Formats: sequence, structure tokens, C-alpha cells
Amino acid sequence: MRQELKRFRCFEGHHVSLALTDGSTIDDCQLVSLGRDGVENIWVFTNGADCFVPHGAVVDLWEARPGRRAA
Repeated sequence: MRQELKRFRCFEGHHVSLALTDGSTIDDCQLVSLGRDGVENIWVFTNGADCFVPHGAVVDLWEARPGRRAA
């Protein structure tokens, strides 16, 4: 998945949603960083806090609908 995630680098700084291997999602969070050399986590900001998600836990990533923001 790490190689596939590189194509999403253009979404850094945008609001995205993540689908995870356990069937859960992280909806409408800010994608801070997909990670760089040696970093195996995606950094998102959600519900007022930083969250680090292992690359291997991500099944899919997509841009959240424009104009919609988490409360």
C-alpha cells in the first residue's frame, strides 16, 4: 500500500476520508502527511487531535466532499 499511497501526496493539507483494514473509517479528517523516508504512518488531524495510522492499516483514501467539514 505504501507505493499506492504516494499517488495521494497531492491531498496533503486537504480533508480526506480513510478506509481501514478493520472495516472502520476515519471520515473528513485533515491529511497532514503521508510520511516520508522511514516513516510508516499517515498523520491526520481529526476530532481536534493528531492521529497516526500505519500504512498497512489503510485500504483506501479519498478526498472528502468539498464544502463539508467535521463539526
